[in-house]
Amino acid sequence: MSGSGPAGSPPGPSLTPAPEAVASSPDGARARTRRRASWSLLDQVLSSLANFGLTIAVARAVDEQLGGVFTYAFLVFTLVIGLTRAVSTDPLVIRFSAAGAAERGRAAAQAAGASTAMGLAAGAVCLAVGLVLRGDLGTALALLLLVLPGHLLQDSYRSAAFAGGAPRRAALNDGVRVVVQFTGIGLCVAAGTTGLTGYLVSWAAGAWAGAAVGAVQFGPPALLRGSRSWLRDHAGLSARLGSDYLINMGAFTAATSVLAALLGFAATGGLRFAQTVLGPIQVLFGATTAFLVPMLARRLASGGPTSLRRPSALASLACFGVSATVVGVLLLIPASWGRELLGASWDEARAVMAAVGWSQCVNAIAIGGSLALKAMGRADLLLRVTAVQAPLILGLGVGGGVWLGIEGAAWGMAVAQTAGCATVMALAWRAMSRRAARRSPDTPARH
Repeated sequence: MSGSGPAGSPPGPSLTPAPEAVASSPDGARARTRRRASWSLLDQVLSSLANFGLTIAVARAVDEQLGGVFTYAFLVFTLVIGLTRAVSTDPLVIRFSAAGAAERGRAAAQAAGASTAMGLAAGAVCLAVGLVLRGDLGTALALLLLVLPGHLLQDSYRSAAFAGGAPRRAALNDGVRVVVQFTGIGLCVAAGTTGLTGYLVSWAAGAWAGAAVGAVQFGPPALLRGSRSWLRDHAGLSARLGSDYLINMGAFTAATSVLAALLGFAATGGLRFAQTVLGPIQVLFGATTAFLVPMLARRLASGGPTSLRRPSALASLACFGVSATVVGVLLLIPASWGRELLGASWDEARAVMAAVGWSQCVNAIAIGGSLALKAMGRADLLLRVTAVQAPLILGLGVGGGVWLGIEGAAWGMAVAQTAGCATVMALAWRAMSRRAARRSPDTPARH
């Protein structure tokens, strides 16, 4: 059976599994899966360690106000990298995880070029806004021009590694990034740096070092013509995934911006710092995403949508169990331990820990369903979830902040994410219960 994408999209690549994706025996397949899962987990530990270490170092080195400025700059970074993944690298993982090595290599170069172009464009916008705003926030935003292009290129190479079933390459890449970044952070700490510039430059240096390793592993990015071709050829899927992410994260960013204006950067910084100390959960989420989407895409090619139900349910159950445990521990630790970790920012983080922890737990439940929909190319259903969740995040987040301060805002967002969780699980289970004949046009057909 064959098929094609929607108008304006090219036919999907052949989904005949690549040689490296075919195991010679059931035992060999299980061993290969365990190795990939282990390398995926190690890579996510390294990636999360880079972000965790940077955030903790900044929190301990600067005052609450400057710490809040950093968390806002990091929020902008998160928005840009998430949008770039949705538009550029998610199509690579969804459509080329089961393709041949040569075909996937060409796609990886084009995706890397598109990611770099988006990083340069976003960095230029941040620079312009920073020059207008001036002050600490303006400086932090302007310095994102150094961070974004390298980080988005490096992240694209990580996605290429996962799409090819070689997460060990991603782990090596992130290992280099961590070493370079932590070397720079160590120099800042030794020098007693109390500003953001040194830490942001260290962040950028690590990202560019990882990007250089990725270029050696996968070849240079296909800039200009390659990036344009990639964005044009996958416009249908990219537009849906990008719209879903942009609306959802845009609502969170807008809510945070309004809350920062109403309550101050120190208060909103507590949200980010609470998320930071929940780092073990983010490690698990990231590893699950990196491992599960390519695996589900290959499983879909061979077994159809119903074959995704069991791994998706197990992923949700495992992520929820770990999330609930970590949140429970953090709610019980003495305040002195928290202040040792985050310094003066602990009090703001602890005030919203229960609400942020609840959000993480419901996101853990939702992860199996959302990744299954992504693997099936059902960005249309993900967009439905966003249509429910995004307005609630903005309305309940800001409304809760006006009513009860930052704690009310955090609980308002938690309620919104609970509604989103219920919606995504219902839609995903229905989609996975249908036969292969009902597959989305965004998903490449099997040959």
